[in-house]
Amino acid sequence: MSVSIEFISLVSISLILVFFIIFYNSYYIVFVDDQRKLKEVEDLAKTLSSEINLAVKAGSGYEREFFLIKPSVNFTLKIENYFVEVKYKDHAFEEPIMVNNVTGHFKFNKINKIKNINEKIYVE
Repeated sequence: MSVSIEFISLVSISLILVFFIIFYNSYYIVFVDDQRKLKEVEDLAKTLSSEINLAVKAGSGYEREFFLIKPSVNFTLKIENYFVEVKYKDHAFEEPIMVNNVTGHFKFNKINKIKNINEKIYVE
C-alpha cells in the first residue's frame, strides 16, 4: 500500500512539473512571436525612411525601384511632418525623414519606384 501511495505522489509531482513547463513554453512562444511581429513593423519603418532619405540626399533626377514585403500583421502607415510612422496594436515606430511629405502610395509585395523630381519625392 505504501508503495502505491509513493508512486501516485511521484506521478502527481511529475505531472505538475510537466504542466508548468508546458505553460512556461507556451507563454515564451507567444512572447517571441509578438517580438517577431514588432520587429517586422519596425523594419518597415526603417526601410521606408531609408529609401525616402536616400532619394532626398541624391537630389533631383534620382529614381530607384525597390520591393517591399508586407508584414504579416495589420498596421497603419503615415508619412508626414518629417516622420514615417508605422503603428501596430499599441506600438508606434517613428523614423525621421528629410522631407515633409511624400506624394503617392507605397505598394506591398510589388515593386515600388521612388523619384526625386525638383526636390519633391514621388512614389509609384
